Amino acid sequence: PSSAFAITNPGPLTISGVTVNDLQGNYPNSRSGNTAAAHNTDGFDISGSDILIQNWHFFLQDDCLAINGGTNITFADNYCEYGHGISIGSISSNAVVSDIEIIGNHVVSSAYSFRIKTDASTTNSIVKNVTYSVRQYCNQLYRFGVLITQSYPTNLGTPGNGVIIS
Repeated sequence: PSSAFAITNPGPLTISGVTVNDLQGNYPNSRSGNTAAAHNTDGFDISGSDILIQNWHFFLQDDCLAINGGTNITFADNYCEYGHGISIGSISSNAVVSDIEIIGNHVVSSAYSFRIKTDASTTNSIVKNVTYSVRQYCNQLYRFGVLITQSYPTNLGTPGNGVIIS
């Protein structure tokens, strides 16, 4: 699947203590030739408010968490292995992401620990009041520890200016 969970709720939600294990996606299968079978396998895609996700274990090939919009979201004490770590975005036009806490997570063998990604063409969007705290550890990262890019899907391309990040 492209996402294990997609959340677009209007109100309070707590999800705790689940494992998402897509390790088999790291290996080829009869339909993928010699490449890994899975890609774009986010753990959570979120566009909602008042959400707490805690004490999860993720083994996948893309974002452990992808917040595309919403407010008052906490992602705490989770374990993310493989993939692209924890992300805000990619942010589309007219999106608001605010009051986000990402605390105490373990990110292992991933491209990034944390990133904010917006498309260069995105307009009229805001990302603000984001707290990212590594109280535990992040290791075996193979691209960047923290990346803020406004030229997604390229990391270091020509940035846009349609997203205020504060």
